[in-house]
Amino acid sequence: MPKVLGVLILATLAAVLACGGDRLTAREYAEACNDLGGQVSSLDNLDIDAVYSESPDDVDAAFEDIRDVIQEYKRLNPPNSLQDLHDARVEGLDFLDDEMLPLLQDALSHMEDAFSAMEDGDEDELGKIQEEMAELEEEIEALEDELDGLTEAAEEAFEDLSPRNQEILQDADCG
Repeated sequence: MPKVLGVLILATLAAVLACGGDRLTAREYAEACNDLGGQVSSLDNLDIDAVYSESPDDVDAAFEDIRDVIQEYKRLNPPNSLQDLHDARVEGLDFLDDEMLPLLQDALSHMEDAFSAMEDGDEDELGKIQEEMAELEEEIEALEDELDGLTEAAEEAFEDLSPRNQEILQDADCG
């Protein structure tokens, strides 16, 4: 389950990014989104299960990288014509950072505890962890509708853009 959740979160982050200072031009904004999306794509190859069993610090570093990308995106200053789209995407990223990433971290922590319980042969502890994982899964499922709504809002904001701005974003793989 944690690997699936990790892929879901990274895919959502990449979709939201599919795309401080002076306002950027539409093209500059699209290029910045593309660069940030590339950083997220490089995290897609992270096999969380394998990395976590080898080095939990690598997984923690991956979470920090995701959070850094989110913060970089939020600092972008889009042109006025793209502000609504940017705001919709920021709302989705905030949800991802505040709601989804902590659940994934909890799931990974439970996995570590489950491995320890299995090594120790502690079936009672393993049963308790399985119950907690089931509760986490329910929480995740409850959040999926909200996440879908935020993704849909960003898609609608994209559709509301002028054809020229849509083209600029699509040309940079940020549409």
